[in-house]
Amino acid sequence: MGKPGVLFHAAFRGGDVEVRVDIVLVSAKAELDLFEVKAGTTVKPRHLQDIAMQIRAIETSSFQVKSASILHLDPRYVHDGSANYPVHKLFRSVDVTRRARRLLPRVAEQIETFASVLADESTLELPTGTWCKNPLPCPFLPRCTKQGPAHPLVELPQLNQQLERRFHEDAVESITQLDPQDEGLSQQQRRVVRAIALKGLVVEPFVPEELQDVDWPLCFVHIGWHLEPLPRLPKTKPWLKLPFAWSVHRIGQTGYVASQSFVSAVADDPRRPVLESLVKELTDAGTVVVYGNGHDERLRALLDLDPELKPKLRSLLQAPLLEIGSLIQHGVYHPDFDGRFEMPTVHAVLAEALSHLERPPIAELIDASDLEIHDDDEASRAYAKIIAKRTRTTTREKLGAEIDKWAKRSSAVLYDLWRLLK
Repeated sequence: MGKPGVLFHAAFRGGDVEVRVDIVLVSAKAELDLFEVKAGTTVKPRHLQDIAMQIRAIETSSFQVKSASILHLDPRYVHDGSANYPVHKLFRSVDVTRRARRLLPRVAEQIETFASVLADESTLELPTGTWCKNPLPCPFLPRCTKQGPAHPLVELPQLNQQLERRFHEDAVESITQLDPQDEGLSQQQRRVVRAIALKGLVVEPFVPEELQDVDWPLCFVHIGWHLEPLPRLPKTKPWLKLPFAWSVHRIGQTGYVASQSFVSAVADDPRRPVLESLVKELTDAGTVVVYGNGHDERLRALLDLDPELKPKLRSLLQAPLLEIGSLIQHGVYHPDFDGRFEMPTVHAVLAEALSHLERPPIAELIDASDLEIHDDDEASRAYAKIIAKRTRTTTREKLGAEIDKWAKRSSAVLYDLWRLLK
């Protein structure tokens, strides 16, 4: 590697580790300029640790690193809709050489720790913890939780390392060992501890009160969003979430229920047809009911993309919003949640726990086993196939029909959650 040139995915071994670098520029003096390409829009601490690890491995293998940079997507880049991406506009280059070198002593300590952990067979007996989820979820976490105690600490919401360390010092590995009156616990954590101790559902009094304090008609809304890290359509930026489907269950004060849905099952720009139809459906909405956070933020991100849609979107954003998912996180818990608050999990658990409550059936609330698509991620992947150039029309139609079934069931689940908890 003494000749000048460019290497892609070059591998180096040194200091007991092996690393691969996205791009390496080699100078005539055999000095190296490193470039790591990231799909995000900022430089994150874990990126700096990666670079520091690379520098250490490379320089202990007798090469010299002249500079190290992060190439990340520029959040200000606006795509023109063509098939070409001007690299100098799409990416920003950030020199992180000094910041990465400051981490070298810590990296050396980490490598020693990693080596000792791997060599110690008792490591497999360690309890699960926050390190199983941060900075990225471990793929073995489900298996480890099954092999460990019931309701491990990792299921406790808002668990931080300081609190976790105190629990481990007291030999606490399970939520069942915690006292709900512990002063270090938050209100949400106390509720979880109480529910597990009672082995049943805990619902705070404010939850049904919030669900009753609404304006009519109620519109239970589920929107399918597709994340595009690399912008595809005109006037879009990196990491924009585009709506491709929606379903609405509407209920009046007399109890009448009607449902409507829409799916963009073509490769064209989905924004205008999806949003125009949604705005029309929600024109007279009293309260818009959704599950997760971010509904308003995602719609606001689309305000400036189409001047003609802007006033319609503003009118949609003026309707009162009720986020059932947030309400459940702050006021409801059942041991079978297992620390999860995704809508399918929550609904399945509450429907079982409150099965004694009589309520009329909902036509669109079909059994989940009859669906080809079961969650938002699967729906987004199905839409990605729809917009792929080589996808046949018949395949698009089939995928569109499956997305429609999923969307209808999702808004029906929302409506059923409201009925169960109110």
